[in-house]
Amino acid sequence: MNFSKKNSALLVGLSIMALAAVLTLGSICLPRLLFRPKYDFLFASYTYVGFYGVPRYLVQDGKLISNKEAEALIQTSAFSESRLFVYDVSEDVGREITFEEAQRLDLDVGNRSPDGFKIVPGTQRATSPYFFFPFQHLSPTLMPDYHCLSGHGARWMLNSRLMYFDTSKFIGWIR
Repeated sequence: MNFSKKNSALLVGLSIMALAAVLTLGSICLPRLLFRPKYDFLFASYTYVGFYGVPRYLVQDGKLISNKEAEALIQTSAFSESRLFVYDVSEDVGREITFEEAQRLDLDVGNRSPDGFKIVPGTQRATSPYFFFPFQHLSPTLMPDYHCLSGHGARWMLNSRLMYFDTSKFIGWIR
């Protein structure tokens, strides 16, 4: 009894710190336990033709179509290879599909999936020799190292072997 009377301030301080730690841990872990992404998505690698900035694929009425303007430019561009991938969020893997398979998918081109997630860049790395802290602001470009699915206060890192920021393009969520 004497111990608790003498050190009541210490006990209150330690219990507040323990409560803060539990609440912080809960706010980090709870969203990942309660909200999981459910919608897969379609993306393309090398979707832009040359330096023209013309998308190779378009979504019209929820279906994938080939952009006729891009098809005409492909004949004059060395940067014409394009591959389509379906990213399975439950398995965290992407698989390549053909254009014909992709045309059969029902796509939603919204920024957020129907369950409230969106694709965001992960941490960024400098692409110049000025990559260390004091000179990081001199870096001409910062590129994300990976992509994440973000929503409901949680983030899931996507398999970065398939999605590169500068050569991949999100097309749509699969409904």
